[in-house]
Amino acid sequence: MFFSKIRFSIFVFLITALLLNAQSNLKIADMNAIPPVDPSIKTGKLPNGLTYYIKQNKKPENRMELRLAVKAGSLQETDEQNGLAHFCEHMAFNGTKNFPNSELIDYLESIGVEFGGDLNAYTSYDQTVYMLKMPTDNAEHKMKGIQIIEDWAHLLAFNPKEIEKERGVIIEEWRLGKGADDRVQRKHNPYLYYKAKHAKHDVIGDTAVLTSFKHETLINFYKEWYRPELMAVIAVGDFDVAEMEKEIISRFSKIQGPKNPKPHIEEEIPFHNETLVSVATDAELSFPNIQLMMKFPAEKSGSYKAYRQNIVHSLITEMINKRIAERQRKPNPPFGMFAMTYAGNFVGSTNTFGMFGLLKGENVEQGVEATIFEIFRAKQHGFSLSELDRVKNESLRFIEKNALEKDKTESANYANEYVRNFITKEAIPGIDYEKELYKLWIPQITINEVNAEIAKLVRKENTVIAISAPEREGVKVPSSEQVLAMFNTIASQNLPAYVDETVNKPLFSKEVKPGKVVSKKELSKIGASELTLSNGIKVVLKPTDFKNDEIMFSAFRLGGTSNANDDMFHSASYASSIMSESGLSEFSNTDLSKLLS
Repeated sequence: MFFSKIRFSIFVFLITALLLNAQSNLKIADMNAIPPVDPSIKTGKLPNGLTYYIKQNKKPENRMELRLAVKAGSLQETDEQNGLAHFCEHMAFNGTKNFPNSELIDYLESIGVEFGGDLNAYTSYDQTVYMLKMPTDNAEHKMKGIQIIEDWAHLLAFNPKEIEKERGVIIEEWRLGKGADDRVQRKHNPYLYYKAKHAKHDVIGDTAVLTSFKHETLINFYKEWYRPELMAVIAVGDFDVAEMEKEIISRFSKIQGPKNPKPHIEEEIPFHNETLVSVATDAELSFPNIQLMMKFPAEKSGSYKAYRQNIVHSLITEMINKRIAERQRKPNPPFGMFAMTYAGNFVGSTNTFGMFGLLKGENVEQGVEATIFEIFRAKQHGFSLSELDRVKNESLRFIEKNALEKDKTESANYANEYVRNFITKEAIPGIDYEKELYKLWIPQITINEVNAEIAKLVRKENTVIAISAPEREGVKVPSSEQVLAMFNTIASQNLPAYVDETVNKPLFSKEVKPGKVVSKKELSKIGASELTLSNGIKVVLKPTDFKNDEIMFSAFRLGGTSNANDDMFHSASYASSIMSESGLSEFSNTDLSKLLS
């Protein structure tokens, strides 16, 4: 057998070389340009300014995903409307012109659409998005789905009795959200959203406003901000595209906006030169945690340059996360239960690079120190070529796998992607084009480029450190002054470099003598075959088309904890978990992870 005659390390080297030398014929003249839209998406803009996205997708069959995306959230509120963007979203389920009062929910539940699973909505700082999954094997149900989206866009009823009833629902939602996490987050917000409207206008809003606003104030928000040039209709699913486009054009072209629309202002987070530290405690908080956030301006959203930068940042965060995972496997890990770095959009045109960690209650200071240390060690010394090659290889494999599985992609994933394109201008060139971008850029990204980028990302200015901790005996929490002093000390120290230790041995070096199949039995009821091998092992083979590029293996034998004595039961029940975390042969779990990458 082939695998038994070569050294596994040579095999890994060959696969890595093949992936990293993957080439693309793509040529990009202007990195500030926007990639083309996937040609399988039908897009358009109506004369009134409303945008639409339509795509046929048969996963799942006889279903479609509908979205109404509105570029309006809590940041569009005035002080007297604080919380009404979210309130307005709730009113969409309390009566429209064509579905008075509770008829919308009643109708949808009568055809098997579940509230929460198939029917939902959310409001954030800069957007409100309505989501609906409808059957398409019934023409009436399909058209009703479009009717519901249209009603949400401009035909909400705002029945006075329903508004009054919803006050209590919203207040209860506010009350249920007033846990320890919310309380400490509200203390951190003035630092995270430094001098920005975001700190005051969170989504749930001001209870004084929610209990006393006039109905006209809520209706005015809807009329002012639910206007066609700020809305997109998205339809993805098992339907005829031409028919769907005709229906959308017919229904949504008649929507009229206000005569004197308010300007739609992009609220930004002001820059601050200093490092800000917020330490918040609460008696009911379960675990201490740290948010380390370094904010920086985003590239032009949706551009080639922004896309390439996102790839570079993902390589950086993945390398640091692998270092963290390695430290977590050692005795007495400093981060506690969990830690990870991240990079991406924060709000508006502000991106962020940082780290989040769940710390150990008995030693919060150690976790804070380890977080700052890991970030600044990467800044000072950068990464090794072997680290970079591993994550580049993983990135290429990831995008190739996604491309191979494109016909298995759920309609909801496409619909959510198009929402992001409308709201944040995220590029939507399609997975095949994205694969070509990866094949073009991944080989070009050098260790010098990556190390220069991490040196730019990690800095003192425009940085926020937010520490949350429970108020209980045994939890010692550093003050904001102590945290800032620790941050400045580590930032100025000459830190030891990370050493990328690898084991240069074959994973499996024994010679394997092939056996043979002694019998074969067809399991026709489940579409499988059962083989019996010469050593007595039985192998069940089940072909499926769930994935295009995936084979899954599992192996077991009868017995398990039932064979353990009572005094050994607990040890036996943890045995498999311990084995899975203990590596293999001469390879530790960390070694094995590096090799398999």
